[in-house]
Amino acid sequence: MQYIDLFDEVHAAQLLIEVLAMGLTGVIMSERQKLGGTHFLSGVETNPVVLDAVRWVIDSVPKLDSWAKAVREMPHRRRERCFSEAFNELLLSCGRAHAVKVTFRVLEWMEALAVPKNSFTYEAIGVNVVKRITRLEKVWDLPQAPEDEVCPEVVFAGRSNVGKSSLVNMMLNRNALAPTSSR
Repeated sequence: MQYIDLFDEVHAAQLLIEVLAMGLTGVIMSERQKLGGTHFLSGVETNPVVLDAVRWVIDSVPKLDSWAKAVREMPHRRRERCFSEAFNELLLSCGRAHAVKVTFRVLEWMEALAVPKNSFTYEAIGVNVVKRITRLEKVWDLPQAPEDEVCPEVVFAGRSNVGKSSLVNMMLNRNALAPTSSR
C-alpha cells in the first residue's frame, strides 16, 4: 500500500477501496482452491488466512480519513461514479468472508464520505446479514444465537396482522422463520 500516496486524494481513496475488495475476495478464492473448491463458504469465518485478510481490511479502511474531505467535496454524480461500485464490491467481499461487523464498518465509511448508496448497496448488506441468520430455525431462536451472528438487531413494530412476519420471511427468503397466520 506504500505506493497509494503517489495518487491524488480522490484516486488514492478509490484505489484503496478497490484493492481491499479485490484482495479480500482473492484470498477467499485462493483458500477455496486450496480446499479443492468445495464448500466455498463453509468455515470461511474461521479460516486463519481469511481472518488475516479481514483484519487487513479493518486496519486499512481508516486510512480513508486522510482523504475524506476531498471525497466529500466531489460533485455528487462523480462521487457516485467513483465510489458506489467500489464500496459495493467491498461490502460483497466482506459478505464472502462472513464478516458482518466489518460490513457495517464499511457502511459507516460510506456515510462518512457521503458516498451515495444504491440498490446494490442494500442488496450487499442484506446478503451479508441473511447469510448469518440462515442457520436459525425460528425467530425465537435469536436469543440463543451467538451475539456476533445477529449484528445488528432490527425490530419490526406495528399493529396486528399488517404483515410484519411476512416481511421478515420475504426479506430472508424463508417460508416460516417468523410464524404467520391469517389473523
